[in-house]
Amino acid sequence: MSGTKRVVVLVCVLIAIVLSGCNVTPDRSPKVSPDWSRGLRLGNGYLNQPVAMAVDETQTVHLVWCGWDEEGANRLHYVTLDRQGRVQSDRDLDIPVVHPRRPQLLYDAAGQLHLAWVARAEDGEDSLFHALLTNDGAVSLGPQRLSPAGQEVNRFQLYRDAAGRAALVWANVAETNPGLYHLTLDQEGTPLAQAVLIVPNGHVPTAQVDNEGTLHLMWLEKITFSLEGLYYAAFPDSQVAPTTGTMLTQLVVEQGLILDGPALGLDETHVYVFWSLERRGGGLQGPSAEAWYLSFPIGHPEEGKARKIDLPGTSQPEYMTYEGVFNYTSLHPLDPRRPVYGSDFVYMPAVVPGQRTELPVLLIVMISTRTKSRPQPVMTVFAAGEIKGYQLIALTDALSTQPNVVADNESNLHATWSDLAGAWDFEIYYATTAPSAAGWLNRTSLEDVLNGAFTLLLGLLSGIGFIPWVGVAILPALIWVSIYYALTGEDDLAWRKPQIGLGTAALVYLISKLFLLSPLLVYLPGLEQLPEQWQSWVILIVPVLILGIALGAVYVYRRRAERATLFPAFFVLILTDVLVTLVVYSPSILRE
Repeated sequence: MSGTKRVVVLVCVLIAIVLSGCNVTPDRSPKVSPDWSRGLRLGNGYLNQPVAMAVDETQTVHLVWCGWDEEGANRLHYVTLDRQGRVQSDRDLDIPVVHPRRPQLLYDAAGQLHLAWVARAEDGEDSLFHALLTNDGAVSLGPQRLSPAGQEVNRFQLYRDAAGRAALVWANVAETNPGLYHLTLDQEGTPLAQAVLIVPNGHVPTAQVDNEGTLHLMWLEKITFSLEGLYYAAFPDSQVAPTTGTMLTQLVVEQGLILDGPALGLDETHVYVFWSLERRGGGLQGPSAEAWYLSFPIGHPEEGKARKIDLPGTSQPEYMTYEGVFNYTSLHPLDPRRPVYGSDFVYMPAVVPGQRTELPVLLIVMISTRTKSRPQPVMTVFAAGEIKGYQLIALTDALSTQPNVVADNESNLHATWSDLAGAWDFEIYYATTAPSAAGWLNRTSLEDVLNGAFTLLLGLLSGIGFIPWVGVAILPALIWVSIYYALTGEDDLAWRKPQIGLGTAALVYLISKLFLLSPLLVYLPGLEQLPEQWQSWVILIVPVLILGIALGAVYVYRRRAERATLFPAFFVLILTDVLVTLVVYSPSILRE
C-alpha cells in the first residue's frame, strides 16, 4: 500500500472514530405542528410514568420526575423553565426517597407549590408523602407522610378545592380498610384533620374542581376478576363526605389487558372521563390499544354513554383554521358522526386540569411515516361532549409514552412526554404553545447545524453500503455506452451523435435507478411533511432533478476539457449523481 493510500485510510478511520463518539441526537425534536413548539429534551427518568408539572404566574414551568443520582440512588429530579423555555434549574431535590412514584405538583391560592408522591416508607409500606417547595426548588416544609400506617397507597389525586387549598384523595389497597381516603391541607401545608374514608373499596381516583367550586370525583370498584365499575360523585363547594356514588359504566379488563386511567376532565357544560385498554400481544394476536371516553351534561350522569376514540395514524394531518379558548389556531377536524379508519394504538389519556369552554386531551397514538410506525403524542380537543379535532404534537425517532398537559393563566398549553431510551431509561420531553417559549425552542441553533453536519457525514459513510446497488443500477447504462462506442467508434462530445448517445445513457440510468432503487428513494427528507397526494410525484421528481445536476456537471466538464469524450463524461455524470444521491438520501436512511 502506498503512502498516499495509507493516509486516506487513516483519515477515514479517524473520521469514523470521531463520529462514533459524537452525539448526533439533537436536543429538540422537529417541529411538526402549526401551534406546538419543537420538543425540548430535558433529561432522563427511570420510570414509565407521567412527569409532574405546574406553571406559576410568571409563566415559569416547574417539573418533577423520578430519576437517580450519580451513585444510582432514587431521587426526585426538579427542573424549571423560564418564559422563553430555557432551563433555569436542573437538580435533584433534597428529599430522601425510596422507590418514588407518580409525583404531582400543584399551586394553591396562596401561591404555595405542593409536591406529593408515593414512595416506600421506613416500615416497608407504599405511602403518600407531601412537601412544600419554593420557586427555586428548596424544600420549605416536609417531607411529611400523609397516609396512616397500615395503608398501601397505589394511586392518588392532588387538587385545589373551592377555598383554594390543596387537597388529596388516595386509594388504600391494603386488606384492612381499603378504599378512598380524603385529606385537606391548610396554607402552611399541614393537614386540617385526619384522613377520612369516603368510598370503601374504591381505587384509582381522579378528580377535578369546576369554576363553581364543585368537586367531581370518579373511581373504580372491583366487581369481578375482569370487571371494574366506574363510579362518579359530585360534592358542591368541595365539601367531601362519604358516598356510594353513581355507577356510570362497567369496564371489561380481561387478562392480558392493561388499563390506563380513568382520567376526569371538564368543559363548560360537560363532564368527561377517559381511559384506554392496551393489549401487549401474544399468540396469534398482535399488540393493540383502544381509548374510550364517556361524557354527560353536568348534573346528569345518567345520560353518559361510552364511545371509542378513533384517530388517524397519519403523520400529515390536514389542518384547518380553528378558533378556541386555548392558544392553538388550527386542528385536523373530526366529525363524530363519520367513522375514522385510524390507528391501532390510541391510549394513555391525559387531560388539562380546570374548566374552560373546551377540553384539550393528550393521547399517545401510533403514527405511521413512509418507513415505520411508532407511538407519538397527539392533542385532541373536546367540547359539548364531542371530539372536535386533533393536532400532532411531535414526531420523534423513539417510542413515546406517558403524556401530561397543563394550561397557564394566558391559555397556553404545556405538555410533557417520555421517549423510551433503553431498559428502565426514558428521555423526558417538553413542548408548548406559548409564543415566547415556542420562538426560542423553534430557533435553529449551532447544535442543530453541527448535528446536521454530523448526520450528513454519517449518512455518507453509511451510504457506502448501498454502492453495490448503485453499481447494479449503473450497469445497463454502461452496457449501452459500450455498445454505442463499439458500433460507431465516435466519442467526441463536440459531435451530435455522441451527445445523443450520452443523453440516451442518462435516460437508461434514470429508468434503472427508479426501478432498482425504488425502496431507497422513499427516504427523502421532509417527505412526511407534504400532503400524501404529492408524495409519489416528489419521489419521482427528485431523482430527475439530481440527474439534472449531474448533467450540469457534464456540461462544466465539456466546457473546460480540451477534448471532452464519451466515457469520461459518462463517469462524471454517474459519480455526480451518486454523490448527490448519497447526500440527499443517506441522512434519512441513517435516522430510520
